[in-house]
Amino acid sequence: MAEITFKLNGESRNIDVRDGESLLEALRNRCGVRSTKDGCAPQGQCGCCLALVDGKPKVTCAQKAHKVEGAEVLTLEGVSAEERRLISESFVAAAGLQCGFCIPGFALRAKAIVDKNPSPSREEIAKAIDVHLCRCTGYIKIIDAVELYAKARRGEGDPVMCDDGRVGQPLRRYRGLDMAMGDRPYVADMDVEGLLEGVVV
Repeated sequence: MAEITFKLNGESRNIDVRDGESLLEALRNRCGVRSTKDGCAPQGQCGCCLALVDGKPKVTCAQKAHKVEGAEVLTLEGVSAEERRLISESFVAAAGLQCGFCIPGFALRAKAIVDKNPSPSREEIAKAIDVHLCRCTGYIKIIDAVELYAKARRGEGDPVMCDDGRVGQPLRRYRGLDMAMGDRPYVADMDVEGLLEGVVV
């Protein structure tokens, strides 16, 4: 075990990590971060575990925890309440999520895209999210969501979510706001007090 010190969502953290432990494992198991999801560890191919390290998007399952010594790490938990609202409402309004498992990675990528360029083109958005894997939503709606978020960040109107269920309208996804931010718990996110090991049957 070795101790590392870094900033997580604006707060200084000191944690002990095992030799070879990934940043994803450290964030989830030692820091209680749940927005980063394990979709393919340790391959770094799907983007579900995205975090911003010193402002740059990084897949945390493929990065060793000790490499963030002295760095600043941002996850969705550290994004401002107003930005979280705009991002989540944009994904829900655009119908940019279904199961929601991969969306927190896309959501944080959206922030990184718009932080760098307040008016990204669809081609620029598509190129930036090309490193992400979505298994059920498809990418057109996700690009739509990033466009909506960029527009809202520019002050050109908040996303409008449909609640009336008319034919042809993208009805608001049940618990979509929570899913977009990684707040809806999946099985791997659930903590059972005293549990050493569990198996889903």
